[in-house]
Amino acid sequence: MKKIKQIIKKILLKNLFLSKIYENKLLRKEEKEYISKVNTFNKNGSTVIQEFLEICNSLNIKCWLVYGTLLGYVREHGLIKHDYDFDLGIWKEDYSNKLKNTLKENGFKLIHQFYGINYDAFEQTYEKKGVSIDIFYSYKNEQMVWTHVFHRENNDILPNDTWRVRKLPYPNKGLTEINFFNKKTFIPSNYEEYLALTYGDGWKIPDPNFDWKNGPYADSIIPNVYGKMEHFN
Repeated sequence: MKKIKQIIKKILLKNLFLSKIYENKLLRKEEKEYISKVNTFNKNGSTVIQEFLEICNSLNIKCWLVYGTLLGYVREHGLIKHDYDFDLGIWKEDYSNKLKNTLKENGFKLIHQFYGINYDAFEQTYEKKGVSIDIFYSYKNEQMVWTHVFHRENNDILPNDTWRVRKLPYPNKGLTEINFFNKKTFIPSNYEEYLALTYGDGWKIPDPNFDWKNGPYADSIIPNVYGKMEHFN
């Protein structure tokens, strides 16, 4: 059946008129899925993040806001409108089977994870009640803190299961404790510098067309370093 669908897809894409119909169908499907994610996030997001942060606090694991979640907290004094997941940082040294098992025991399902091939880079996505939490495991020395993101270029020549790795470094200025959905967590103490490095100097003004792949860290690909993505049922 999968092979038949692939053949039909190729036929549709070769015909200009039919390919437009196919593309419009995909766009409608993606829009419907996006709206569903946003609605689920609005319904369950606060409860899920409270439970996640409570687990981290009970295990004495320091957790902080990063990327879009940090941007929402600082710029919007809440969450970015139409967001549908949480972005959090955790020190790589705090990752353990105890954390993984405690999350599982409390209903958090590991959806997928990225890891570096012969290079220490790690990212995980958990889900509960339809709400996703992306964990960017972070590394540090006295001067810098860094995380990694995994991505593929359009029409990438890499094998389908292989990803490029970007290293995103930030000055290490420590973390500041905050209250987020009535739970203790943290943000980078130099959060304005962090956001400017991530989103550019115009980060205070919402940009609906911003694409992180083309942002300030677009050239941060680590040469000859690749990663894999592992899915879980």
